[in-house]
Amino acid sequence: MPMSLASVPRQHDRTREHLKTAAQLDSQGSRMEAMGTLAVAFEDLMDAQIHGEDVSRRLSVYGFGERLPRHILRTDEVRAILREPDHASRRGVPTRGADRLADEYTQIRDVTRALQEGMRLMVLGVDFHQYQRFTQLTPAVGYYGNSPEPRFSVETGYAPNQEEFDFCR
Repeated sequence: MPMSLASVPRQHDRTREHLKTAAQLDSQGSRMEAMGTLAVAFEDLMDAQIHGEDVSRRLSVYGFGERLPRHILRTDEVRAILREPDHASRRGVPTRGADRLADEYTQIRDVTRALQEGMRLMVLGVDFHQYQRFTQLTPAVGYYGNSPEPRFSVETGYAPNQEEFDFCR
């Protein structure tokens, strides 16, 4: 995975710091946290791709739109929203097309997310097969509440070896 310190442009200081922290965590024997920190470094690099560097939250021309929310509605939740009456007098009146619209909306959203991610990877020059392996090897990153600290979730038995860590960094 092309995420070595040498390959990260100088203006991405946060990403570079995460890579240094990951190496330090790995040398201390905290490989799971190191792998999670590599995932955070890649997220930071992608966020920098989406937003301009000089103005906070300005969209880059290479961002291909705003990042879709992490927590998205399931199809059944979209259906439920679409079935809610817009006025009390319409209670009990069936909502036409709610199921079909919910299905189409969630399919379009999912395709948009995949295309957006693919375009961003392409602009960064990241090999898609390497990226897929990277995402399989690194923990899922989540942020809970208002905490800026990431939490990493992994499958039971997750134990990346040195070769896998080296690949990801």
